[in-house]
Order: sequence, then structure tokens, then C-alpha cells
Amino acid sequence: IPSQRCTLTRCPPTFVIEAGAVEILCKVADESEDATALEILLELARMAPDTMLPAIIEQGSAEACIKVLESSGADPMDQLTALNLLLSLTKRAPAPIAATGAYEVVKGVSNVALVPRRNKIMNFLRPLVQHEG
Repeated sequence: IPSQRCTLTRCPPTFVIEAGAVEILCKVADESEDATALEILLELARMAPDTMLPAIIEQGSAEACIKVLESSGADPMDQLTALNLLLSLTKRAPAPIAATGAYEVVKGVSNVALVPRRNKIMNFLRPLVQHEG
């Protein structure tokens, strides 16, 4: 069924996750700070069943986004992709994302074009972060 396949991988998201590709993609995204790996992770995060979302987070997807956002020389489009992935993960599993410290990193995004996306993520995470503090 085409609607259950990732457009960037042409494989069912469950297969990609079960095969361990998420960890490799996170490593590539972490080392290269390139949007391509983050875009594939975004597709997986959007299409994966809820039961597989913890595996996507635990294998480093949020940390890869955070690294891109913390990089002073990151391209704004790479930052946008990182924010899109964080937003997708945050919508479906806000508590684990809040535990990564993403709120403070996202709060530091100052590019005017990225502020609306930043604000959406912060709105999801703020109640969890304020509750902890």
C-alpha cells in the first residue's frame, strides 16, 4: 500500500526501523549535519506506528536535531529540517523530547523565518519543562 511507505526510502517504515537504519541515519545526521538524513528520519517519524516511536527517539534522532540547531554555521534549511523533525517527534512523544533538553536549544533559535516552527515546539514542551522546574 503506497500510503504506508516512506517516500524517501520506498520501504515500509517498520522495516527500516527494525533493520536498525535509524541509528545509522542519526549517526550520519550527527556527523554531517546534513538535511537529507534528517528528512528521511522525519518521514520515518511521521509514518512509523506509535509503538516504534521510542526506538526512533532512543537511537538519537532528537540529539541529531539538537546538534544541527546548536551549530553556529548550520544552513537555515538544515535548521528547518531539524525543527520539522523535532516538531513531529514532539507532537507524538513530548516527554522523551523534553528530557533531551530540546526546549532550551529550540528556545535559542533566532532566525525570524524559523520562529513560528520554534514556537510550536516550545508550546508542546513548555508545560513539561515548567512542570519539572
